[in-house]
Amino acid sequence: MGKGYWIKDQNVIDITYSTHLQEILNHPAEFGFTKKELEQIYFKHKEPFGLEQYAREEIIKIATQRGWIRVREYTTLYWSIQFYGLDTHKSTIRNFVVWEIHNGFMLDDDLLELDDLKSTRESMPVREFLNNVNVDQKDITFYKSFRSYVKDKRKL
Repeated sequence: MGKGYWIKDQNVIDITYSTHLQEILNHPAEFGFTKKELEQIYFKHKEPFGLEQYAREEIIKIATQRGWIRVREYTTLYWSIQFYGLDTHKSTIRNFVVWEIHNGFMLDDDLLELDDLKSTRESMPVREFLNNVNVDQKDITFYKSFRSYVKDKRKL
């Protein structure tokens, strides 16, 4: 696996060296959870705490309903972006994609798998996504100054 992030507004948490679930379990309040709430979800699914299975799916869906966007790069294959409601998150996703391109982490012919946990899943090249959300060269020049605050909790 490649890079991984949690994104909300202009806050980006780099979880490249961890998992999305582990970040939530280690910092539940940041994602709007209590430890007790997470334990109840695991109990409901009859899974040990921390297992990445059915409880994980529910926890990630709840996090996206609370405004978080989950991003994972599957090296040389595609970028998975999970969110809840494209209309709500379109500009944040667009800003993030442009920021990734500007920093050399994403190419305009990379494949995006856009998974709207509220409705649909679709795949398209980055350039098609940017065309669909009306990003032109002027926007790319503007977003070169877009600097998200990256919290790297696991510096190696």
